Amino acid sequence: MIKLIPVGKAFRLILLSIFIVQGLALGSLLIYKKVKQSWMIDDAFRILAIVQTGPEKEALPTGFLAELLDLSVDRPMNLYRFDCKEARAKLLSCPVIKEATVRRIKPGTVYVDYTIRKPVAYLGDLSNTALDEEGVAFPFSPYYTPKFLPEIFLGGTEELDKSYPCKWGDCIQSDRLQLAWNVLQQLRFRLVDESLRIQRIDVSRSGSSSYGFREIIVVLETRERQQMILRLNSHDYTAALTDYHLMKEYLTQHVQGSPLIVDLRIPNLAFVKEKE
Repeated sequence: MIKLIPVGKAFRLILLSIFIVQGLALGSLLIYKKVKQSWMIDDAFRILAIVQTGPEKEALPTGFLAELLDLSVDRPMNLYRFDCKEARAKLLSCPVIKEATVRRIKPGTVYVDYTIRKPVAYLGDLSNTALDEEGVAFPFSPYYTPKFLPEIFLGGTEELDKSYPCKWGDCIQSDRLQLAWNVLQQLRFRLVDESLRIQRIDVSRSGSSSYGFREIIVVLETRERQQMILRLNSHDYTAALTDYHLMKEYLTQHVQGSPLIVDLRIPNLAFVKEKE
């Protein structure tokens, strides 16, 4: 048999239950805050270590990460005073770091998972500057070991200067850079035998007002360290590279001593001479 409760009494019981639940929640929150405050001054939660992970093992020295995060043995920090969001922002302020996550691990460890930028070319117009596939500029030394990468020259016209990064970490928005990427991709596709290395791509004169000066310069290097300089039509460089591909083996065999200049700016024609 169901026992009915008067509406007034039921209402009072509901209100009492709400007050009890809210009271317990508020009490628990106050206790947690008090406990957390005690943790924030407890030496047991002093940060003593940084653990780093990522696609590359210890891509950056742990000491460098500690410097970015303002962590020092001389100025120990409590784990519960350490702000992970602020720490992530500090890591991303370093131009070589592409992505980063930061977590706290009790009792005294900061966990950092990060990815550094992968250099695919040097920006020859600026010293000690590399580019990743997104066109972001960042310092190469002292973060990476020496490696052979193609140099890209974009030129220094007034229009281009506006797209140059004012600091490392900026992304270069430039039609010339996109043109250089396209040429680089075409070259890598056609140099599958790795008989030649791409040393330089210069698109600084690709948009010259004079058709006689408008060109893309590509400098290649053979296994014997001999140079071959290609002059390409900036509007039809794909066809020029196709012509070069057909005569690549012959040209590679005849590079001796002085660099060989191969002018491919006129379709279906190649003018070959040694550089004076």
